[in-house]
Amino acid sequence: MQLVYMYMDSPVGALKLVAHDQALVAVMWDNEDHKRVRLAELIESPQHPMLHKVKQQLEQYFAGQR
Repeated sequence: MQLVYMYMDSPVGALKLVAHDQALVAVMWDNEDHKRVRLAELIESPQHPMLHKVKQQLEQYFAGQR
């Protein structure tokens, strides 16, 4: 299963979103030790449908709409 990621700016700082085709796998702080979470090889893919959906939902959450 291929993992994809993108970075997102948020009110709590930059977040790294990691997902596969079916679900979100991780939300990580930009300055977090990424070795803490074991993940397969990641491909940057900001236009991936799952990442796009997660980003929209998080933006709604931070805007108080969720």
